Amino acid sequence: MPSKPRDDVLQVYVDKASMDRCISRLKGDVASITKAVVRTVNKTAVFGKTQIVHTLQGALNLKTSLLRGGKDIKGYIYVKNATQKRWQAEVHIRGTRIPLLAFGARQTAKGVTYQVKRGGARQLLRHGFINVGTSSGKELVLLRVGEPRPPLRVLHGGTPSGAMVRPRYPIWKQYGPSLTQIMQKLPEYARGVVERTMAERMAMELDRQVQVILDRKDQKKAG
Repeated sequence: MPSKPRDDVLQVYVDKASMDRCISRLKGDVASITKAVVRTVNKTAVFGKTQIVHTLQGALNLKTSLLRGGKDIKGYIYVKNATQKRWQAEVHIRGTRIPLLAFGARQTAKGVTYQVKRGGARQLLRHGFINVGTSSGKELVLLRVGEPRPPLRVLHGGTPSGAMVRPRYPIWKQYGPSLTQIMQKLPEYARGVVERTMAERMAMELDRQVQVILDRKDQKKAG
């Protein structure tokens, strides 16, 4: 049995230098430090997700909603937030392959055409067809592949009793590449580049969150 495709995961956490500065400015107040760190890490993770989505939007012929997700859709890029007990967030890029229909699939007389790269040439899946899946109820790109099923003898129906039905090939759903496969070929996504950008954003965001907490404490004292 094939193993389940693994997500690519970018971990987001506060580095030691930033943490030391945060502890010093908040004078060791654990509740305030926790609040500042968790907010910072989660906001940085969302920033990282947005950067990745923008990179892929420019490279791939995919809808933003598929990448980012929405109210009722889990996108192919999603964030696992930090909590008060877990001061680390994660940006997940799903490793599962994307249904071919998502790449602007169109039915033609020769089969189904699709376009993976934005602005790239359309490719043809010969003899492919678009139909509604029996279990999902959603449109899919399908193809008959493999060895034909054994012929069935018809006992009832529109053909003479005893006639043999022409064998048909099994139907398989068709998929394009996964985001993890695509992103390995994008220099803009080079993991080090993304992580460095997120680290820079995290340091600035932590200073901002600490200042927000200090300003609110000053306001309470003044009030």
